[in-house]
Amino acid sequence: NKCSRLSRDTKRRMSLEVAHYVVTAYPPGGVLCATKCNFLDPSIESLVIAKSQRLEFRSITKHDTESSSHLVLSLPINGRITNLVPIKLPQMETSLLFFMTETFHYAVIGSAPSRTPYPVQTLASGHVHPSLLGQRAEGAPRIAYHPHVMAMHLYDGFLTLVPIHASSYRVIWDHETKKGEGRLSSSQQQLMGEPYHLRIEETHLLDLKFVENSYSYTSEKDSQQISLLYQDARGSQHVVVYTLRNRQLSLCWKKQRLDGASCKLLSLPPPTSAVAATTSAMKDETKQQETGSLVVLGQRQITHLIPGKPSKVIALPQSLILSSCRLNEGSFLLGDEFGQLHVLTITSQDMSLDTLGSSVLASALVFLHPNFIFCGSQLGDSQLLQLTGDPSPAISAAKEESNNSALTLLQEYTNLGPILDMDWVETTPQQHSVVTASGSSVSGSLRLVRNGIGMKEFASVELPGIQQMFNLRANYQDWHDTYLVQSYVTETRILGVVTANSNDEEDVEDDVMKDAEEEEGATLEEVILPGLDPTSLSLYVGNVEQGNLVLQITPRQVLLIDVVGGRGCVSTWDSDTDIVVAAANEAGQVVVALRGGILMYLQISRGGQEIKLLGKRRLASEVSCLNVNPFATKISTAEALTTMEAEGRHSAESSSNVAVGLWDDFTVRVLKLDTELNQILEIHLSTDEEGESETGAAEHVLTAAPAVRRNRNNMMARSLCLVTLDSTTTNNSNQNGSVASPSAGGIDMLFVGLGDGTLISFSVITRDNGMISVQSKKEVSLGTQRIQLVPLETERGGTCVLATGDRPTVIYLAGGGGGTRHAYTPKLCYSNVNVSSPNPSSEEEGDLEPQQLTERSIAVNVATPFVSPQLFEDSSSTNNKSNNSSSKRYSLCVSDDAVLRLGVIDDIQKLHVTTCRLGMAPRRVVHYERLFCVGCIESGITASSDDETNMGNCVRFLDDATLDDVERIDMEPHEMILSMAGVELATSSLDSSSSDATLTMTKAFLVVGTAYVLPDEDEPTSGRILIFSSSIDPHHDASRQEVKLVTELQVRGGVYSICQFYDGLLLVTVNSKTRVCQLTSEGSSHRIEFLGVGHHGHILSLMVKSRAQQQAPEAQLDTTQSNKMDDATPTKKKKKSTVVKEEEQLAIVGDLMRSISLVQYYPDHKALEEVARDFHSNWTTAVEMLTDSLYLGAENWNNLYVLRRNAKATNEEIKCRLDTVGQYHLGESVNKFISGSLTMAQASSASPVSISSGGGITRRGSPSKMSSKESSTATSSPSLRVRRPVVKIGSQTLFATVDGTLGSILGLDARTAAFFTTMERAMAKHVTTVGNLSHDEFRTFSAERRIHPAQGFVDGDLVESFLDMDRNTMQIIVQAMNRDGGWEIEQHDPNKKLANEDDGADLGSSNSHHQQQQQLLTVEDVVAMVEEMTMFH
Repeated sequence: NKCSRLSRDTKRRMSLEVAHYVVTAYPPGGVLCATKCNFLDPSIESLVIAKSQRLEFRSITKHDTESSSHLVLSLPINGRITNLVPIKLPQMETSLLFFMTETFHYAVIGSAPSRTPYPVQTLASGHVHPSLLGQRAEGAPRIAYHPHVMAMHLYDGFLTLVPIHASSYRVIWDHETKKGEGRLSSSQQQLMGEPYHLRIEETHLLDLKFVENSYSYTSEKDSQQISLLYQDARGSQHVVVYTLRNRQLSLCWKKQRLDGASCKLLSLPPPTSAVAATTSAMKDETKQQETGSLVVLGQRQITHLIPGKPSKVIALPQSLILSSCRLNEGSFLLGDEFGQLHVLTITSQDMSLDTLGSSVLASALVFLHPNFIFCGSQLGDSQLLQLTGDPSPAISAAKEESNNSALTLLQEYTNLGPILDMDWVETTPQQHSVVTASGSSVSGSLRLVRNGIGMKEFASVELPGIQQMFNLRANYQDWHDTYLVQSYVTETRILGVVTANSNDEEDVEDDVMKDAEEEEGATLEEVILPGLDPTSLSLYVGNVEQGNLVLQITPRQVLLIDVVGGRGCVSTWDSDTDIVVAAANEAGQVVVALRGGILMYLQISRGGQEIKLLGKRRLASEVSCLNVNPFATKISTAEALTTMEAEGRHSAESSSNVAVGLWDDFTVRVLKLDTELNQILEIHLSTDEEGESETGAAEHVLTAAPAVRRNRNNMMARSLCLVTLDSTTTNNSNQNGSVASPSAGGIDMLFVGLGDGTLISFSVITRDNGMISVQSKKEVSLGTQRIQLVPLETERGGTCVLATGDRPTVIYLAGGGGGTRHAYTPKLCYSNVNVSSPNPSSEEEGDLEPQQLTERSIAVNVATPFVSPQLFEDSSSTNNKSNNSSSKRYSLCVSDDAVLRLGVIDDIQKLHVTTCRLGMAPRRVVHYERLFCVGCIESGITASSDDETNMGNCVRFLDDATLDDVERIDMEPHEMILSMAGVELATSSLDSSSSDATLTMTKAFLVVGTAYVLPDEDEPTSGRILIFSSSIDPHHDASRQEVKLVTELQVRGGVYSICQFYDGLLLVTVNSKTRVCQLTSEGSSHRIEFLGVGHHGHILSLMVKSRAQQQAPEAQLDTTQSNKMDDATPTKKKKKSTVVKEEEQLAIVGDLMRSISLVQYYPDHKALEEVARDFHSNWTTAVEMLTDSLYLGAENWNNLYVLRRNAKATNEEIKCRLDTVGQYHLGESVNKFISGSLTMAQASSASPVSISSGGGITRRGSPSKMSSKESSTATSSPSLRVRRPVVKIGSQTLFATVDGTLGSILGLDARTAAFFTTMERAMAKHVTTVGNLSHDEFRTFSAERRIHPAQGFVDGDLVESFLDMDRNTMQIIVQAMNRDGGWEIEQHDPNKKLANEDDGADLGSSNSHHQQQQQLLTVEDVVAMVEEMTMFH
């Protein structure tokens, strides 16, 4: 019927990608500019850093002898920041901050802690329009600040000035917060006036500064002097000083023909003697006021310009000054192009230049009191340095190249940028890492970025059958664990940390884990604890504070053991019925569940001599799990750390409640720990989708399988965890840049682990009357096996939870919505745990070389924390001799079905970066056959045989496990590496056994494309295609690779791009041509040659991509194959095949100026022809094939665009045109796209996954509505049924930018796109942005004169910032979405910024009689949808 036809047609259309979700996976690290000011607090100096589209505020903290900076606040800016200027007003205790973006939008912001969602207020904002000002000036905007005016050079021939009305600003005191907050007076609308423009003759401006004078800061009517450093048409530099009065410029003085290739200006105040005479000068206005002087920085000398006096010059080692900052009134800090830091000291008599030492190539320098220096870099890792010595003279230091440095490195900040290339690295069969070619010059490096958390394995032993594990301290006051208790089905065994010299004469049964031995000779050996029952299964073992005893719970009794005093068992409590579940804490509270649903509450007496029964209750069902962990005291981490160091281990906290999971009723109960064990909360875990009407179920089946679990028994709670999470775990590694959590003491959470691998979490709210409630329910699938929840914590602060299973995961807090604790929405992050252990082959050889580390995913059945500095070198601070040495990392023991492992996990963060310093600039990187192949440029310039300078190029091969150099192959003089690719090529040779057949073999090769760059050529006319292979070196062990050149091909031009093509062929671009290459073999030799006719007609073919490697498994790079050519599997192939392949062999070519073209290869004719192209002029920087008909491109104006092929069009004119279906301004320049994702595929029974025809992933998330019995949750009325869309993901693409950003682009179907587009529209309208910068204007596609509103893309960064907002703001956004109605595909308007959705109205009309009158989203629905999206990147 018609309805069925519409449903089938709608289902087919919705399987296509209609929009793309763009989100940041790893934030930018390149520092564009930096400054310091008292922005947040008058007494605290904040370091302000601009990184692409984010503002970071950091403060310097000191702990013991270590100093570091930690992130205090991070703000998103709708624009790429180019300038930062602090503004200090006399009536304000805190400073204001002026910033400008690359589109010439500017704003002034101030601190406002009470505001949401961002604790800042915008005092002024504006935009300098380019309509009448002509050509834009080269480079970033140049800005000079004066207390009454801001001068900018934005356009050639013009000086833009913005008045500052400081008198219009006043302070309002907030009596509640006891802080002053700035407000504008009613007489003035803005702190800054309207900009005006003055024409100047100097067009090529290099720098500008206001000249400091003695009393120009007193009134807005006073004149100001502004100095301009410019370059004329002949290349000479000059300085001119103008007087600014009444919006007019008049020439004051001029200095012509400066030497030394001048590039920067510095301004000095007047001498002290001149300032002392200002009072008399102010009384007599006819006297000329004293002005300051100027310092001009050049490449060869520094010039001091004093008005009316001779100039002073000092020699400078030839270098370009990149950055500078003021140390004090008469000295400056300078950073040059070689990474040297100098101090320029200027007095009235002399100038001196001293060298401090080496640092990163600094694009921004900031001096922080008392002796810290922040070096921000765009080309490497930024650094925090400390002045610890005396500088040396610059000239002598340059000649002697002394290593003596007055600088000490305190902290480094990872910066992946600029990323020039990247490639996938298979970490595990289910998960991949990415390797990037980052940095430039001496800062060049390889960065290995992996998702999840790595566990460094220190020891492992085969111990099958472990049911539970517990950690024990020898004494309650100890900081470290001594015993590891293992519970088996019929026994309990103990491993103890024993030093080698303490048990030399003892006969130990099992001596295991000798490889964990440290300098002190500590090992983990089996021991016996007198009094502990070794013949029974242990349900719980742990320390208790009362009497410094150990508590053991077996199925028949509860025991108290004195380990320290050696008295054995001192007290017991026997049970008449078997104990099935038990839980306890260090405060001596014990809760046991007996058969029949009987719950017993026991308490250990203060002296530890007696176990008292305090409460008893019979429940309706059997108990499945218990947890009696207390919530942490709400104090800050710093206060807790101080108390810990002063008083030792804190006293154990008692719990007021116990969490109980029951069988057969799918609930979790919270009981009061009293004599009655009264129930204070009941939480239902069942989902509403199970009880939906047939109408709702029929509608959902259009996009995903029904959200019904495989087994209802799996829905029951199998593990519980009451814990207080805090964000100190990720304080110094906040990758997403969210605002810090407002709750310094952490957030109380309840985690519920189900039997099918699903984790449900709630935030717990404790009322003043002792009652509790839960809110912010979140459900996520972590695997398919039962989950055990293990809390992990360190004494240095930081708490997280480990969820065991087939995919062990660490759950931690990464911020969340602000406001009061009752309105707080926690933002949880989930990171998989991978184990890295030494390669067994390297251990057997016994080499002294570094062992190869292999990383793999494992299943974990049981786990427990285990802190021991004698076993884990990384588990504590270096000062292990002190009893108060506090652990910085999480160490633990995990066990699967057969193996027990001990290890330390990484810092808690979503992505981890491993750095390999190269000392040279990498251009290309490929992971090939267990090797990292890097095409590099030598940092130095060498002289060739013809006396011409040449920058040498080479290919370096590094071991992918140890990152050691394996081999290096140098290129010829003037030869530059342009492209590299790891491909599988098919080689054909005649089969001797059959005259009409050929023998075809495939093998992985490394292909390098080069060009000869000669000084007298504008475009390369020659180059080479080099084919390398890797094999086992016969003179070394099996882990050593040998690389050799197989063959090469001389070409007429530069080989700009290489990619895998179909049938084992190779696709290359040579200048403006695109050619297909084939590898043939003649005996033992190989030859690479062009095949058939290529395609011509591009201006410059910079890149080529095909889906051959993505679609055909036989064409993928397989590192498990043998390294020998002879071992490849041969297949016989007829010379003349009559089988016609239906699959089109397509590729896209990215041209320098002509956007993207689609080419097709016809094997029968051996011809490559263009079938469609984009007729827009896009200067392409990166391309990728999303599907066979969707193509993604990036261009040099920092925009993204998506093209669609009209393959089924009947009109040839339409068929040969690629239509633009997506346009989006990213704000960063993209250098590389690769298909794939850093995250594992999400799959479980609880969250059905279906793979669409395009390879997409569909996943059902958490229930949209909770049970009406769950009165404590913050949901809507049960009468409102919500049918939110299913999150469905199509193509997944990773991109890398110049600023060091790694981002993900996810294809969305119509329903998902409609939801997030509506959400993006609501947030852009109702969320106040920083600086009042428009989100729609920021994301508008803008390229030269082409301006188009964004379409076909969703701003994932904006959408996911929803999780960081307070509850009230969330509700406002959800209400706006409900009013809009576009989140439902049936009600979605295709004109609302979503392309290709013309079927929504038909579906809505056909199912209108099934719709309920009220369909409203709730905050929980939107949070669940957004959190599902965060799991995909």
